[in-house]
Amino acid sequence: QGSRGCEHPYVRQRLVEFATEAQCLRLGRYRALTTQLRGRVPGPESSSAKLASSELNLRVMMFANELLGSWGSVEDGKASGSARWVRGLLDAREHTIAGGTSEIQRMVIARHILQTA
Repeated sequence: QGSRGCEHPYVRQRLVEFATEAQCLRLGRYRALTTQLRGRVPGPESSSAKLASSELNLRVMMFANELLGSWGSVEDGKASGSARWVRGLLDAREHTIAGGTSEIQRMVIARHILQTA
């Protein structure tokens, strides 16, 4: 629908959710950086940031592919096995595994919480 797509309440709501999560991630990374600059080793901040950013990226890519539908497999007006948005979705899934799976990051965070409780 071109520029009219952002007028749809569902699309607007999802975009606001993504923007809010991205802002929270940014602020969380500032907190981790401040901790390091003060000479302390960050606790679960890096695991939390990795988990949240890879999961957010995956949801954004899934949403983009949801909106594009079959057009997501088209590049430059032609069907393509390497279309940008499909590739982006596959890369996003890979990032939930690379550098420690999301499940491992959750375990690291949980252990830290249990140790401090």
